[in-house]
Amino acid sequence: MVFSHQRPHRIAVVAPITGPRAAWGQLLQGAIARIAPPSDEATVRWVVHDEAAVGRLVNVASGNRQSDLAIGGYAAVFGHLDQECLDRVLPHYATAGLPCFLPFILPERPPRPDLVLGWSSSLDSQAALLVRLLDSIGTRSVLLLRDGSHYGHRLAELLERAIPELARTHDAEALADYPSADVVVMCTLYHRAAQAAAALHAEGYRGRLVFPGDCAIAEFFGQGDMFHGSHLVRPAEGTAGRAEIAVRALQQAGEVLRPGATGPEWTDAVREASVIPLGPEGRPVADSWQLVRLDGSVS
Repeated sequence: MVFSHQRPHRIAVVAPITGPRAAWGQLLQGAIARIAPPSDEATVRWVVHDEAAVGRLVNVASGNRQSDLAIGGYAAVFGHLDQECLDRVLPHYATAGLPCFLPFILPERPPRPDLVLGWSSSLDSQAALLVRLLDSIGTRSVLLLRDGSHYGHRLAELLERAIPELARTHDAEALADYPSADVVVMCTLYHRAAQAAAALHAEGYRGRLVFPGDCAIAEFFGQGDMFHGSHLVRPAEGTAGRAEIAVRALQQAGEVLRPGATGPEWTDAVREASVIPLGPEGRPVADSWQLVRLDGSVS
């Protein structure tokens, strides 16, 4: 049944709109524009919020105060690229009964697992994929370049634990005296990975580079042949494809859900609508990462 709404379901799109990660926010907004363009008959209204501002709102919340998202009449939250921000706001979403839908990251311990659904496999599975790559090419030494992000710290930690005899960790911003290695793995967010790769190239490094899933975005590849032959982790459907799959699932759920549907009703409907099978734990049934060489071939 498709409900006739007096007012559309309002979905808060939380994404980086300003700052160095704005390209990710533009990618999500582009997917919404292609899949669910605004119209007078729309059953879903997508309202964009800058992720940095949402984080600040929650930081000052106290007592019974909630962020604007928790009291703004939203049916659901979609997006989030900053793991630290997500961890801060999830308890507020849970208190308000707001379901949260995540195309690219997942929390490790959500306060309400029944209110969180995502299309990305875990960072642990990404690290396991990188370990298999390093083993397949006979790597003897690995340099883990780590930035100050939660994402970079956690990825480096997982790799250190998996290959302690091979890996050394180094600050991505201090490359003047970087140790030599067969392979350099960028345990960084995409904009810092580009900066570190350029710095390594300037220092004379011509070995193999490996980039994590946060780099699987078109804006990253602006430095010509520097990355040719290196490896990249990306969503199996492509980054834009993953975003469109998630948007389409929410859009279709909004077309069949009753006005005022609860958070669990939303997660059930979105799971039903997703072309990527999502398990009861709120993530893909099958691993969703793919490894590619930057000449375009799949490893």
